[in-house]
Amino acid sequence: MTQTSKEFPVYANGFENVNVKVLRFHNEPYSAIWNYYRRTWISLQDQDFDPANEFHIKACEDVLARRALPTPLETIFVEFEITGLSRPAMSQITRQRIGACFSCESQMPQPVKPEVLIPKAILLNEKLKDKALELVKLSQELYEEMLENEIAFQDARYLLLHSQTMSLIANMNVATLFGFYARRAENG
Repeated sequence: MTQTSKEFPVYANGFENVNVKVLRFHNEPYSAIWNYYRRTWISLQDQDFDPANEFHIKACEDVLARRALPTPLETIFVEFEITGLSRPAMSQITRQRIGACFSCESQMPQPVKPEVLIPKAILLNEKLKDKALELVKLSQELYEEMLENEIAFQDARYLLLHSQTMSLIANMNVATLFGFYARRAENG
């Protein structure tokens, strides 16, 4: 017999349960930036990065602020994990394909966690809140019943709400991260 979670669904109020954790980052980003920056200037090519040199720091800050050649940002990678993310949010994040790679939590071949993310606008709406919570509960109960009746996880998941939470790991260069954040950061 298929195991099910037999738990009432958990819901998050907006993005309160979304967490981001940096897993890996370049240990000397300014040094890496400087190596590319100095290459464009003949007079600077022999200067190693000096954290006490105000010009070196300013040059790196100009690159980070995109006031100077952005190429160095393409060489510095950050790896991070996001948990408590809804599937629609995951779809928006993973649309970024150049300069990024992702590994997303699968909904098979094990039971899906009974957790959903409900936007604050819905939870703060007195006319819709109770209906939304009831829909979450009914969806999870139907999912559990399908598993008890030996419907495959892969088939049962089709009737779950799109707001089921999941996690992903991403690795992207800083230039891509800045661009992604500029287009996708919101609390909608």
